Amino acid sequence: MGAMHFLRNSPRHSGKSVVESTLRKAGAKTYVIVSGTNTPNECCDVDHRFDSWPAPSVVPARGWLGELPAQSLMEGGSPFNKPKLKDGADAFLYLGPRDTLTSVSMTRTQLEGTPYGKEIERRLRITMVLQQDEAPVFEEKEESPQFPRP
Repeated sequence: MGAMHFLRNSPRHSGKSVVESTLRKAGAKTYVIVSGTNTPNECCDVDHRFDSWPAPSVVPARGWLGELPAQSLMEGGSPFNKPKLKDGADAFLYLGPRDTLTSVSMTRTQLEGTPYGKEIERRLRITMVLQQDEAPVFEEKEESPQFPRP
């Protein structure tokens, strides 16, 4: 499940965390940790205050870190600058500098006909991303930058 389902005050979910509110209603105490990188704004800038941090690092969402926009940190830069990290999560899992992160995908030939590939296809049909007679489109490359530069 994507981090936006857990983030408190999510602009995409009318200010509510879908998962956390359900857990709290069931009596659970929550501690939300979101992962991300060193990108506090919507474009290409990085925040050099992260430079000395080892990757991975888990840091409470307080001080200057808590004031940064949560969504931008999680998405490698984002035009949505609300909520602040301190309002959306309890802590931050720093994964490393944005430009060092790689997205790894299984190719079509690795997925086709496998139980995992069939499960992905089933989920795409449930969420109506795929119609019944449509074939799934799988990546053709195994690795790429997680956050490509504009």
